[in-house]
Amino acid sequence: MYTYFLFPLFLFAQAIPAHAPDGAKRQVMTIPGREKQTAISAENSATGRLFPALPLALSALVKDDDAASVALGEPPDLTLVGTVASKRHPIGAVLKTPIPSLYQIDIGSEIYYLSQNGRYLLEGDLIDLKTRKNLTETHRDAIRLAAVNSIPLSDLIIYPALGENKYAVTVFSDIDCPYCRVLHEHLDEYRSRGIEVRFAAFPRTGIDSPDYRKAAAVWCAEDRNAALNRASQGVSVGERDCQAPVEREYLIGMKIGINTTPSFILEDGTLISGFVAPENLVRIIEGERNAPR
Repeated sequence: MYTYFLFPLFLFAQAIPAHAPDGAKRQVMTIPGREKQTAISAENSATGRLFPALPLALSALVKDDDAASVALGEPPDLTLVGTVASKRHPIGAVLKTPIPSLYQIDIGSEIYYLSQNGRYLLEGDLIDLKTRKNLTETHRDAIRLAAVNSIPLSDLIIYPALGENKYAVTVFSDIDCPYCRVLHEHLDEYRSRGIEVRFAAFPRTGIDSPDYRKAAAVWCAEDRNAALNRASQGVSVGERDCQAPVEREYLIGMKIGINTTPSFILEDGTLISGFVAPENLVRIIEGERNAPR
């Protein structure tokens, strides 16, 4: 039984992420097909690319993309939400839900539900008990996938599969993370199972830190793959100054809630936090692909 409580609006502070000692896949419910929904998008000030700008007139924002659907009615009052949203944690989207007068609000990497009068905020997952689908997790997957897809492949360090390319995973990784180094030791095992591994930089100690400078040196190297191989063995690759994409990838990771390294993003947007052995990763991927839609 799922019980939800309405409570006054608050915003969680986001801590600097650190690696976890082991990884466990979160429980992912069936991912449905794309649901028709009304979206209001806002700019992510960190990257400027994940969401288009939010217009000033809220009444002009809510547009029903299905002419045959029920009239939306008055848009939600965002006054109180706006007082706690910030440039770092902006309002990313306002969406209809299947529940009348309840709207989904994205703030930073968090998803909330807001009453139409804007006074009450609900935190928790919205479950369709008839279909057993987690509608909130489906939306999180879509946000993560859009964010990862916004990173040009040329900005990732890619290790193609050995043989047929069956799967692709994006790994947010830190140079000094112990379990990231364990992952790198098993890299050929992932690749031999048909997994293309794409590394995105996520220096756990933040921008302009020693971890950040190590990542920048790798991403600025002429041969990034060789540099990452050496760095993952604890070998210094020196310091290089270039327009490395490390900051952008780090901010995207923060935006989608990465708080553990390594973190895997699958092709459907599923997040797996922590180290996962190659054979287990294949089972997870194939389980997701074979799950009923």
